[in-house]
Amino acid sequence: GKENLASVIVAKTTLDGHVITGTETKYPAQALTVGYGFVPNIELAVQAGCDVEYHTTGGGWIVTVDKNLESSVLSGIFFSIRFNELI
Repeated sequence: GKENLASVIVAKTTLDGHVITGTETKYPAQALTVGYGFVPNIELAVQAGCDVEYHTTGGGWIVTVDKNLESSVLSGIFFSIRFNELI
């Protein structure tokens, strides 16, 4: 949007962070939160009532999503997930 967030584009990336052409999907959005680090921060998702599940290779507790990356909350909360196993 011109003054507010109107959409986000989600895409797969290479290990060095470059977008893989053809994997982009655009979603309408009014807000965006970003989490980063070795352990996913899921506090906001839990407070919103999203289902979570434990994954050893995903760094612990993560937000459960469907094939469209949408959470269990019906208000359209989406998550981008990347599983990394720490060695």
